[in-house]
Amino acid sequence: MFIGGVGTWHSQVLDVHNALVHLQTKPEWQAAKKNGLRIYSWAPDDPLSDVFLMQFGQYPNPDEIHIDYYDLLTRATDAARVEIDSASELPADLLDFPSIPFLSRFGLERHYSVPEGWDHPGFFSGDATNFDDLVCCWNLRAADIPLLFVDVKHLERYGGTIGFWDESMRGMVSRRSHEFERRVGVWVREESVDRENIRESIAGILKPFGAKEFNLCFIRPDSFSGSSVRAPMMHFGQVSTLGVMGIDFGKPRISFALDNKPFSSDNWFHTQFLTIIDFLLNILII
Repeated sequence: MFIGGVGTWHSQVLDVHNALVHLQTKPEWQAAKKNGLRIYSWAPDDPLSDVFLMQFGQYPNPDEIHIDYYDLLTRATDAARVEIDSASELPADLLDFPSIPFLSRFGLERHYSVPEGWDHPGFFSGDATNFDDLVCCWNLRAADIPLLFVDVKHLERYGGTIGFWDESMRGMVSRRSHEFERRVGVWVREESVDRENIRESIAGILKPFGAKEFNLCFIRPDSFSGSSVRAPMMHFGQVSTLGVMGIDFGKPRISFALDNKPFSSDNWFHTQFLTIIDFLLNILII
């Protein structure tokens, strides 16, 4: 993915550097910068290190890829470097600042073609050492459901962040039509529930989040097949363009102009490629 020589390295696919250059001309990006971006780091042996990795993101080691994305982001946004102390409570405003995941999805919106499934924002109750819990929460967040992973074994570490996140999520759903839609969700894998003592088990899951009403959402192995959770299609926007179809070495070929490109076409990025998903091309051919 990365090519170059002494002093000059490039990515062969659209990367963070390209996004930062492209966004500098966008007025909405200037407004976002005023909120103050943060780059979080933590000790590798922190019990919640995988949770932080999922929640706040990381870039590859510059020594391995020869591109320092941390430095590029800092210079472009004046992002502050913040180290999370493994011996202290998380600051209450930890989630109040945009970080690496914010940049990764900036400008993306849900496309109307995929109907919504369960989408209650809130908390995921899991075990930070359980790979299945981490993957399940990752997939839910990838389905555009804002969630904070909470490991009750380390509840003291969260400090005021749970209350802050709860208030923020309740504000997000406050204008929804139905009462049950205005509740914050607590998500948990069904396998984590003790079926022989289900009432006590559910009470134990909800207890760390306070006495307010919640929607308890059980995730089963088939939940991501469309029965409950539907992964949305995200896009940067829509434009109309005229395609030209021809024959190249006996095979059909489609060419079309890509207007309002969601990336920078500066010569510096001449090695980078944008991949168009095949099913979009199939629709065009039909």
